[in-house]
Amino acid sequence: MAYGRLDVFWPDGKYETFSMEAASVSVGRSSGNTITLDTDTISRYHFSITYQDDQAQLTDLDSANGTYIDGQQMQSNQPRILQGGEEIQIGHLRMIYHAVDDMPTLPMSALAEDTQRIERETVGFRIDVYGPEFAVPPGSHTFAEVSITNTTDVPNRYTVKVSGLPEDWIRINRPELDINPQDTASIVINIKPFRHSDSVPGSYPLKVVVALKNEPETNLEAEMTARILPYGGFGMALSANRIASGEPFRLHVHNQGSAGLPLFITGRSKDDQLNFGIPTPQLILAPGQRQVVQGEIRTKKTRLFGAQHEYDFDLLVRSRDDAAFLAAIPGHFVEKPVLPGWAALALIVLSFGVIALVGLGLILVIQAASPDLAIRSFQSDQPRVAQGDLITLSWDVTGADQLSISVNGQIVKSDISAEISTTELETGAYNGDITVSLMATNNNETISDSLAISVFSPITVDYFEVLPPILVRNVVQEITVRWKVTGASFTNITGLDVFTTTPLAPSYGAEETISGVAGVPLDRFVATLYAEDAQGRFIEQALTIEVIDPTCVPAN
Repeated sequence: MAYGRLDVFWPDGKYETFSMEAASVSVGRSSGNTITLDTDTISRYHFSITYQDDQAQLTDLDSANGTYIDGQQMQSNQPRILQGGEEIQIGHLRMIYHAVDDMPTLPMSALAEDTQRIERETVGFRIDVYGPEFAVPPGSHTFAEVSITNTTDVPNRYTVKVSGLPEDWIRINRPELDINPQDTASIVINIKPFRHSDSVPGSYPLKVVVALKNEPETNLEAEMTARILPYGGFGMALSANRIASGEPFRLHVHNQGSAGLPLFITGRSKDDQLNFGIPTPQLILAPGQRQVVQGEIRTKKTRLFGAQHEYDFDLLVRSRDDAAFLAAIPGHFVEKPVLPGWAALALIVLSFGVIALVGLGLILVIQAASPDLAIRSFQSDQPRVAQGDLITLSWDVTGADQLSISVNGQIVKSDISAEISTTELETGAYNGDITVSLMATNNNETISDSLAISVFSPITVDYFEVLPPILVRNVVQEITVRWKVTGASFTNITGLDVFTTTPLAPSYGAEETISGVAGVPLDRFVATLYAEDAQGRFIEQALTIEVIDPTCVPAN
């Protein structure tokens, strides 16, 4: 059973494919290798691929010229895991490793209906283009396929060029090739965006140009779209894991992803003994951006005397996007009392009479005094939230016996312990702007603080239809496309180019009706509705339009 495939591309345009079935495969110019490649630009035993525990690994066998994966040279005898789609360079040979799953599957229908054909009688050849078949995040790969058919009676050499994406993201297995008369050859365009914060997500219009080698002006062009998805990556570190009283903590955060990353930062400690003061708990990091968040930590109860005491704490970073990940980094807070433990005894010994009594009285008063009732801070992890999502509320309150939360004046959480500093609020019952209030009570005194939060409807497709839903093959017809997407800031439609040459707008509103779209259907096709809201959340829905053969009805 094959676990992979190795495609080898020679400088003269020759193309070979090797199935990877053995648990250990060696590659080099010596006849003793599993795969022998006759070229002096590689070593006798250049590299090996091993497969164990459902994982493929490539190891450079101390080769003379080295082995390069995706442009980076490997260290000798250091295995690297292969995911599929890697470009391997040895000598003047270029290779692509593909992961293969040979497990039995259900039969699948051919994908011919998604292929666009471009031909013109005057050029002497035609091209069929398929793909890319799906959206791809950085670090992964997808592909498009181009078939060239030589419709003349003489052999020709062709060139293939692709534009619209960074050059480093595209690999063409045969940028030049010879095709015999009335023969067809296929070219694979491998698309693999780098896993880097500079890999901007979005839809990229691609242009494929196939031309005669000796007559570049004799060419055919095809257009397609590659959709690059965003990817997420996050890192954080504390400048120092031990924070002493009076010292600020410095938290370094880094958005390693390719999309903006909204964050909310809080702290927690065992038994809720610490207060965390963070001036800017909410921030948005641009792709690749680094930032330092500074704050202070203090104990909820101040000790005047005694030895140092250490508290364990965690700084929590929660993302305010769809991922909603929660990351924690531990630290230690060292409380240093104002006076050492022996100071109290020294004061008693050195001070007599009234001085000792007054000093002792002051200590007792200070230790017994309770802090004034105050709400030092009241925050939400996100000012805007999709209906049905949870909101995390956090606060810093002193001197309270009891806390409660209300929404628009109606209490939704009561009898909250004063020892608790966070809670979560459900938003399924709200829509629009709401006011969330925190009320703190001590004896007969009550104070409050409020937050304004906007609850918006999540992006949903109310309807999407093409009328009529069934078309007749090779007959000029008109269709109407209509849709409504609640919460969308813009929409667009793709897939109609195989039916009509009528130009469509690059984007539409949340609710649209497009009438009078005329075309000639050749086969069934798929129309795709893409919608995105103001926060970058998106949704896609595909609709297949069936095409039937015309039926002849005898005249009366």
